[in-house]
Amino acid sequence: MFNIYAEERDAAVRRCDAMVEDADPRVHRGAARLRDTLTRIDPVLWPVDRPQG
Repeated sequence: MFNIYAEERDAAVRRCDAMVEDADPRVHRGAARLRDTLTRIDPVLWPVDRPQG
């Protein structure tokens, strides 16, 4: 079991978004796949200022 923090997951997704723009098709595909996987993860901890409901 591992913990995923929303802020860390969101930072990783932003990095993937930047790498999707890479000219190398292998980097583009890998970053897109990782971003898709990361966005399916439901973090266990959210920032305190996250709106509820």
